Parts: sequence; C-alpha cells; structure tokens
Amino acid sequence: MARGFGYPDAYSHQVAAFEALERGQNLILTTPTASGKTGAFFPALFAALERDPYATALLVYPLVALAQDQRLKLLEFNALGGFNFPIAAFEGGVEARATFAQNPRIVTTTPDKLHWSLGLGVLHPFLEHLRMVVLDEAHTYRGGFGSEVSGLLRRLFALCSSLRSGELGRSEDSPRVVVSTATLGAPLEFARQLTGLDNFVEVSHSGAPTHGKSFYLATHGGQPRRFWDALVRSSLENDLKTLVFLRGRVKAVRLHADYRSSSFENQVHLYLSGAGGRAERLEKFRRARSGVMFATSALEAGVDIGDLDIVLLDGYPGNRMTFRQMVGRCGRRGAGLVLLLPATDADGEALPSDAFYSTPENFSELLTGPLERLPLEPFNPFIAPRHAALLVAEHRRTGGLTVPDVLSLFGHPPSSDSARWSLRGDGMGKFYTLERSRFEREGASAFKAALDSPSEHYARLEKHIGARTLLEGVPHEVVEWRKVGQDTALLLETVAFDPAEFTRGFARVKVKPLEMTPWTVRGDLAVRLGRGEVTRAYPGYGLFRRKSVRACRDCDLEPEAGKMGTRCEACGGVLEDKLRTQTVSKHYFDAPHVSAPFETGVLELGINAGPKVVDTLEQTLLKLIPLAVVCDPADLGVAARADRENYLFFFENFRGGLGIMAMVYEALPMLLQKALELCHKGCCKKGCYGCVARSSRGEGLDKLGAAAVLETWMGFKKDESP
Repeated sequence: MARGFGYPDAYSHQVAAFEALERGQNLILTTPTASGKTGAFFPALFAALERDPYATALLVYPLVALAQDQRLKLLEFNALGGFNFPIAAFEGGVEARATFAQNPRIVTTTPDKLHWSLGLGVLHPFLEHLRMVVLDEAHTYRGGFGSEVSGLLRRLFALCSSLRSGELGRSEDSPRVVVSTATLGAPLEFARQLTGLDNFVEVSHSGAPTHGKSFYLATHGGQPRRFWDALVRSSLENDLKTLVFLRGRVKAVRLHADYRSSSFENQVHLYLSGAGGRAERLEKFRRARSGVMFATSALEAGVDIGDLDIVLLDGYPGNRMTFRQMVGRCGRRGAGLVLLLPATDADGEALPSDAFYSTPENFSELLTGPLERLPLEPFNPFIAPRHAALLVAEHRRTGGLTVPDVLSLFGHPPSSDSARWSLRGDGMGKFYTLERSRFEREGASAFKAALDSPSEHYARLEKHIGARTLLEGVPHEVVEWRKVGQDTALLLETVAFDPAEFTRGFARVKVKPLEMTPWTVRGDLAVRLGRGEVTRAYPGYGLFRRKSVRACRDCDLEPEAGKMGTRCEACGGVLEDKLRTQTVSKHYFDAPHVSAPFETGVLELGINAGPKVVDTLEQTLLKLIPLAVVCDPADLGVAARADRENYLFFFENFRGGLGIMAMVYEALPMLLQKALELCHKGCCKKGCYGCVARSSRGEGLDKLGAAAVLETWMGFKKDESP
C-alpha cells in the first residue's frame, strides 16, 4: 500500500484480502461501493509478480470503459511503486499478437475479447504462467451473460492447468482468483458457480470510514421542469456534485441538452454507453468542484467518478443490489443525500415497482432488507455444450494437451455446432428500436444508439407493426420490421394519433411440463419444480383508449350519470379520479406468428380457490420474486394450464433456463410469508400498488381470500388468524 498508493496504512478488509491471497486462497470481495476494493487486491497481485519473474496476471472487466479506467490505476500503482511491469490492454479491436507478443506481465481485457482468443498460441506463454485472475464488477455476470462467462472461465482455467500439466484448480501454482463485486446474496455460492472453483474466502466487512446518508422519496408534484430546475440550481449554488441515474438514453440526452443550452453549459455533464468522449467527460466531472451529471445505468458498473454529494435515481433500478450499488457512490467526503424519484408512465401514473417502494414501510425495506441472489446456470443445456466444444478445440489446437473431463466441467457433451456466437446474446438475434430516418442514413451502425433493445416477446407485444408509442411526448408508429443478418430493426415514423390511445399485442402461451419433481401439498396450495417447454403465439393486437372517470377508491364503482358528491352511495368510500382502459378495436394478422418452442425452468403452483384468488396470488408472486432473485420483469413469464386455470406455470424467459425458478422454489416459504403480510396490509380492500396489485386498480383481486389460502399453507386453521 505504501509503495503503490503512497498510503501509510491499510483498511482492515484490505489486510484480510491480502492475507487470504498470500495463503493461496481464492477471494470474493463484497465490501460496499467506494470502500477501496482496488486496494484490497492490487498489493497481493504485484507482490506475486515481484516474487516470480515469469508470473502474469489477468484482470477481466465487463466493459471496455471500465477496463480503461482501471488500467490507469494499474499504471499509477506500477509507476509509484517502482515495479515497472509491462502492462497491456487486450480490448476492442486490438489484435492478440499486438498485445501478447510483447510479453506483458499484466493484461486488462473483457470476456468478449477472450472468448474467441483462448486457442491462439500467442496467448499460451502468458496463460502458462498465470498467477492471478481478477473478475471485477462480477455482479454484472448474471443471467444469460453470466452463464456464458461461467463457461468461458471454465475453459480458461482448464487451459491454464493443461499448459502447466497440473490438476485443475489444485496445483500449487494455479492462479488465485479474485471475485470483486457489489454486496449480494449468497456470495460464496455465486463465486463457485461463476468460476467452477472452490477454496473461496469472503471478505465483506469494510474497515473504511463511512459517512451517513439521508434517504428521501422525492416527487415533482406534476411539475417536472420545476423539479429539475431546482435540482440543478441547488447543486451549483451550494457547490455540490450530483449524479442523476436515468432509465433511458432519450431522457438523459434531453435533460443534458436542455441545461447545456442555458447558463449551465459548462456545469452539466452526460454519460452514455457507446457515446464518444466518455473518458474526457468523466475526467471533467471529476475535476469540477460542483456540477450535475446525467447518466444511464452504464455508469453503475464501477467507473470511478470521485466524490459525490447527491445521487438521484429517476425510477427504481429493478433490484436492491443495483440500488445500493448506485447510492453507495455518494457520501465519501461527508454526509450524502440520496433521492428516489418514482418513475411514471405516459399518463403520469407511477410504475408498479416504483409505486410499491413509494410507501414509507416498503421504502424502509428497500434500504435494509436482504439482498437478492444472482441467477446463473453454468450447466444451461444450450450454453454449456458450445463451451465444451470450444474447450476441446482449444486443447487439440495446441499439440500434446490432454483434453480434461468435459462432462464434469459442463454437465453436457460437446455440441456439434461450430458457429460463432456472442456472449451477450442467446444466439437468436437482437431487436433494436430506431427512427426510420436514422436507420436509412446510418444502417446497422445506428444499433449502438437504439432507443431500446427489447426481447422478441416484448417486441411482439409492444413494437409490432402498427404499434403506437410516445417518445418524449411525440406520437410514433412502428411501420416496418427489417432483418439485418440475425438482428431486426424495428422502424418508427412520426404519425398523428390521439395520445390517449395505445396498442398492445395479443399472446397465447402454452407450457408443457417435462421433468417435474413430485408435488408438495400443504393446505390449499400445491407446488412442484422442473422443466417445461414454452410456446408462444401472437395472433394480432388491440387498440385501446385511456379514459378518466370518477370511481370509488374502495369498491371501484362509478356513480350513476349525473350524480354529484364526494362519497360512494354503495359503500361510503371516497370518490376519486381513475383511469379506465377501453377496447377500441382488435386487429388480427393473416396468420399468427408462432415462436420456436424452448425448454426452460418452470415452477407450477396449484391453488384450490376461485379465479380472483388465483389472480391475486399470481400478481403478488410476480411482484415478490425479484425480492429473492435479481431478475427483470422480462425474465419471468406466467401461464395457466390449458385444462385447469387454477394451476399456474411460472417460467423463465430464457432458453435452457437460468436457475431462477430453482431459487424461487428454495425461497418459497419466505415469498409466501411476505405475500401473506401484503394481503393483510390495511392500505386498501381490493389491492393496490402498495400491497398485492401489479396494476393501479387492483380490479378483480381478493386479498382476504388469498390470505385465507396462504394461511392454510402456513398451517393455520380456517378460523385462526396468523
């Protein structure tokens, strides 16, 4: 620490990490954001290379921008400590020979760059002497991407072992592995799944000094411009540095443009993935005494932006882990301030998860509740065989290497498919939403700045031909789907239509159970876990119109035409303005599009109750599952059995599955207990965002009935209260 950083002392977690690596253990480092995780593994890395003049180290980062940022720190540590090790980058368009023929001791790279390069002979001297592998910001390796990276790492460690003729993970000179990540649930399990290795020790308690943070739920009160004006002005007038996380590129660009054109031109900043000049913009913001940076979640993954006073989240980021990673950026030089501004839809109505965390009780749980586990499936039947085939090819390409036991590493025999594929896709092609005029000018290069990149299912529901959407208040319609290789451009044009109207595709989902566990039956609930085959059909779409009406807050009844007053005549509840959705028309395609069937993880839940209770439990569990497992709404699907509508299939929207349903099955007692608590909340009678509903009205829900069913699972008698 003294040589490389110039610090006379080290924090306790940095000492613990150094000692673990010196003992030859693998390390998972889960201390909070801005706790000095880099200082926890740099000293051990440089010490290992100093002891062995042939030793090398590989640092893997999920993003090129992050690798570039961290390489600057490596260079500074290297120079200040007088180590003078050759440090190189293997990223972007750099050729392998240009990097490794120079005999570097330390290399920074990304998983994507390593993926098709492990078999190249020019890497092998470096890999033969590899002593340390650092996987920084490892919490990004989840879901499909994480499962792919898990396959890549198994290939990497197997090849290193074979080049040294040692036993995988057991030779004394096997590389030590550092998994550095945001705080997450079940970290040791995650590290083992990601790497395929054991002998991990966790360092989670930070010895770095901390300053308090104040957390606030914010609202713009229907006047967003005044809100943003106040935020920018207050930050600059009080010499504060503020980071604003926004959900989409369009809003970030618009806000930045608005304030750059005003008197704040040199004091507002912008950070977007894929945008040019990011490093210069970050450095300018770091040096500034005060200012506001508008950014997307691309900045969440570990890029150092220095001291911050305020972090504002424009919408809940989807999981607690990311929320805490984002808010951990402020408060390093003094007390920090965190604002959560619930996101709204086109009608100004809060989105489901944002509305859920808008109540003080739920907001408090967001700050203090347990963290989610990360879904990862190293034995995915579509992913693992492809990596197994590459491992065999990489060993055979290097003469004299014995191919290790493929089945023990990947759980599947090698695939016969030799086609190249990306780690960041499912091999099915991607969808990109673009304005038609921009696509005609720029072609596929415009994909880097797409308005969004939906899954196929979401695209067929929301971006079908004829779909209407508002972009920053401007009406657009999807006019064409155009294939570009494996990918598809969803092209928009500006059109005139009633902003109260919108479209949504129809979908029919069929789930065929395959291998399933025996039923577990308790009270009025039955559950089983397994795998199923999912098929979707998209026959057409509907045109709908939003209409504002007066209705009862409790019973949802509308007063008779011409009747005035503030109270409902039926139940005495308060009358309030509510939005209704009316069907204007339905449109059917000449032939429905039927997606290719895919096998995935499923959990089947049988409910001995009527349709209102079934709907209530369906909405409640879809809301609660992300509390146990980090997943987006698009990762989950649900469908009723064709023959019995009180049986629900919850399934994963990924070929082969990601292990989400297995985690849900393990967490089911907690999830059902939480569901019972929400059903007993006294905020409403029929369900709302703050309890069981995923839609604003909670129409057709039965909280009391659902609570009664859940109580039978918990072992309560019909006439007992929990």
